[in-house]
Amino acid sequence: MTTTSKHCLAAAGAIMGWILSLPHAVWLLFILQVIDIVTGFMRAYNTGKLCSDICWKGMNKKVGMWLLVGMAYAIEHCSHVDIPLGDMVAFYYCVVEGLSIFENAGNLGLPIPPILRNSLKGLSEEEKKRDDEPLKDDDEDEESSEKEKNDASND
Repeated sequence: MTTTSKHCLAAAGAIMGWILSLPHAVWLLFILQVIDIVTGFMRAYNTGKLCSDICWKGMNKKVGMWLLVGMAYAIEHCSHVDIPLGDMVAFYYCVVEGLSIFENAGNLGLPIPPILRNSLKGLSEEEKKRDDEPLKDDDEDEESSEKEKNDASND
């Protein structure tokens, strides 16, 4: 193995070691952002609103989040204060990403917990008006529609 190959492997190992040593909040934020991007593309595709301008604005927001999280960790490290500022900022953005994922899921037609449904700004009015009833099986839907028809014909 050449010296250059050894240096490249050592650099790759150092980078992987640094990446794997990142705080859990950073990993969670990364995973949530990937999920948000995927569900955002699914939502845009389903609604026919796939637009590069909206995509760039969203990506710029995500880069801004990373800059603020990095800044918070830098302040935490330099200030020598026992306040987990970086984790707090990262978890705040985790909540923001989680809400965005729920908005995307709601617009994809997935069931959303009622307590969240009415507070999500990104949901359409149609999605907010969904019944709070649990999902029914197809057999139950057929039985209830037949029962309604029979009740209507008896009146």
